Amino acid sequence: MGYFFVASQTVHRRSSRRLSLDQFVSDLQASAALHGDLASFGEMSANDLTSLYDFVFAGLLDNHYPAVTVRRKVQPMPPLFDAECRPRVRAAERRYKQLYLATDTRA
Repeated sequence: MGYFFVASQTVHRRSSRRLSLDQFVSDLQASAALHGDLASFGEMSANDLTSLYDFVFAGLLDNHYPAVTVRRKVQPMPPLFDAECRPRVRAAERRYKQLYLATDTRA
């Protein structure tokens, strides 16, 4: 019995379908850490304010918009489709989708 190997990559991403934007915005507005006493914010440095914002925002994202782990199959680029060819191919595809000309199909 033969075995084969499929190269895969583990990716962490967030599914936008799970986000309730209204609930997220209301929780963000209700956050005491971001809407506290303005005098206390005046005493904080820019780095401290950024850290506070990151902490609160990351917690809300994890609560409302959890990250999921996905395994993707890694497919190598075909030898003829290199980094130099890719922009030209994409430009030709865009032209074809806009104009639908036979010359763009051949290109």
